[in-house]
Amino acid sequence: GPPRRAAAQLGALARRAGVTDWRLHLFGRDSEAFLRAAEAGRWKLVTVLHLVLRDYLRFAGGRAALERTARLGPLAAVSRAQRREAAALAPSLAAHLRVVSAYGPTLPRPRPRRRAVASVLCTARLAPYKGVDLLLMAFARLRAPGSAVRLVLAGRDQTGGALRAFSRRLGLADCVDFIGEVKRAGLARRLADCSAFVLPSRRDNFPIALLEAMAAGKPVIATRVGGIPELVEHGRSGLLVPPGD
Repeated sequence: GPPRRAAAQLGALARRAGVTDWRLHLFGRDSEAFLRAAEAGRWKLVTVLHLVLRDYLRFAGGRAALERTARLGPLAAVSRAQRREAAALAPSLAAHLRVVSAYGPTLPRPRPRRRAVASVLCTARLAPYKGVDLLLMAFARLRAPGSAVRLVLAGRDQTGGALRAFSRRLGLADCVDFIGEVKRAGLARRLADCSAFVLPSRRDNFPIALLEAMAAGKPVIATRVGGIPELVEHGRSGLLVPPGD
């Protein structure tokens, strides 16, 4: 089947390139082809977990895939919260899991432009676990009559337009911008120009979008879930709120 063919192709590529160590960034993707190729070629595989396990592990092969990766080499988690979740799911992995949180800004740093209108930015996939519906409700309460502040939502819509319709029902059609997926330069510009960044996740792990906003020097507001409290110190480097509030 496709995983077997893909594994053979990966193995051939590794041999031609002289690869001796592989790195698998496990984020909601089927890892079967990588596992088969590594097992067949006896290559060392370093696996980095970067996913909300309860939501995405089934797409990455489930608990069995985690246990296979641990037999092939080191298993790294990007946050302490990720390590706890993985160890609770598969206790046999506890001895193999290490926390490796390394990050450097990857976006260009444009100069902010003078804006007459303040804006709040959220960059996240529009999916229920990201809590964008909560942000819309909070924004509806925040926005005073006649206020010019805008809410900018950047990210792939996985709700089939439901959040856009919800925004209209809240009376926010004239002040919320759904801009979809944005290229790196455009995202950097949006970060440079916004007044604040908000990430209202119900569940999360090690959100790069939050780190990019902090690297851009923006005030951040986020929920106290997953690895976020490891990144944001409440009252010092941002504000943390309970999920669902």
